[in-house]
Amino acid sequence: MQIWIGIPIAFLLPGTHLNIGIYFGSMLDGVRGALLSAVFLYIPCFLSLFGLLPQWKYYRDKQGIQRLYQGIVCATTGLTLSMVIMNEYR
Repeated sequence: MQIWIGIPIAFLLPGTHLNIGIYFGSMLDGVRGALLSAVFLYIPCFLSLFGLLPQWKYYRDKQGIQRLYQGIVCATTGLTLSMVIMNEYR
């Protein structure tokens, strides 16, 4: 029942998957879980931003990069859904 109370609260902040991940981190380990999930969810974002942004014109038209991005989006969606399912049956 707690999940249906917390998900609307998680959507008050900007972002979608990251907020749900942080919410589930807080459900599993309180404030420490929320902080750890926030750090580990945002590290790849910042690394890709600072690593790809200087050469974005070179990378944006590459088919391999576009397929990689689509795969990452599908993987994060699947991981989020699996976390919901695992939390419901816990």
